[in-house]
Amino acid sequence: YVWMFLELNYLCLLRGVEARRMTEDQIQDDGLKCIRAKGSKTTLFTWNDRLRFVIDQALKTRDEIWEKNKRPINLKSESRLVFVNEAGDQISATGWQSVWRRFLNKAIRQGLMTKEDWFGLHDMKRRGATDIQGTKAEKLEATGHSSRQQLDTYDQSLTVVKPTSD
Repeated sequence: YVWMFLELNYLCLLRGVEARRMTEDQIQDDGLKCIRAKGSKTTLFTWNDRLRFVIDQALKTRDEIWEKNKRPINLKSESRLVFVNEAGDQISATGWQSVWRRFLNKAIRQGLMTKEDWFGLHDMKRRGATDIQGTKAEKLEATGHSSRQQLDTYDQSLTVVKPTSD
């Protein structure tokens, strides 16, 4: 499920904990409701093909894990996590860190990246905030941050200005 976390955190500018705690009731007809941590504002990301695909794959993977482990399915959508571990339970912070380290170490062994390229999942939120199109005000809305100062921590895009004219 690592690729799904990477894609989802990038597309929806999420923190890892926000993805790990995501429940099925956040999947809505008009998009994915992203409930933020640390006091940031909840946002609704409208569906596009990439977002729909990653959510569909996450649910399919989760359902396969539950089926394999013969797990009962909760009737309440707000109690059904989108992402689960191999036992069918919520992915813990330490469990995620272990999976992440194995993922990056494997990429290094396979020559896909170097040790210097090591990055954290939270960097996907930073990359998404930088890549998203729009004004600073639109980016602020998308990230859910409550201040421009918070956004500036994530948005690493280069400000383009015209030189002073004579």
